[in-house]
Amino acid sequence: MIDKDLVNDVREVFAQIEASRFPIARVVPISVFDWSDDASVAADNTSGFNYRHVPATHLLSEHAFGRAIDLNPKENPYIDPVRGTSQEYDPSVPGSLTKESVPVIEFRRHGWVWGGEWRRGRDYQHFEKKVTGLKRNAIQGDIVTVHVRTTAF
Repeated sequence: MIDKDLVNDVREVFAQIEASRFPIARVVPISVFDWSDDASVAADNTSGFNYRHVPATHLLSEHAFGRAIDLNPKENPYIDPVRGTSQEYDPSVPGSLTKESVPVIEFRRHGWVWGGEWRRGRDYQHFEKKVTGLKRNAIQGDIVTVHVRTTAF
């Protein structure tokens, strides 16, 4: 599920991911996991919309606006600079994201930001495309489901 303004981006990016045969473990709506990000990550699920906060803050995540996607979270962990993480990031593992991988190239080509390039706290699974202004406060009814095909491990 994603902001309706991003549907074309997502379809085009996932078409390129599929054409490249880049492996994605699983893609099902977060509602299957009763909206639990932890359960979705444990299932190595690629997901978009989820009404939640940025870790350790009171700020809403871009996921809460349907403007972020986490891809293969087991292979691409969030490395918390304060609390650390129990997951290892090994870019040689199939499904891991690097600056040369098709998903990173394609999302960036569409104006998305990759969390694997953040300076403080790498979030290798995370892609987002922020919006500002009135649109930010008017998301009700703007979240839609996008069906994509993937190549599983």
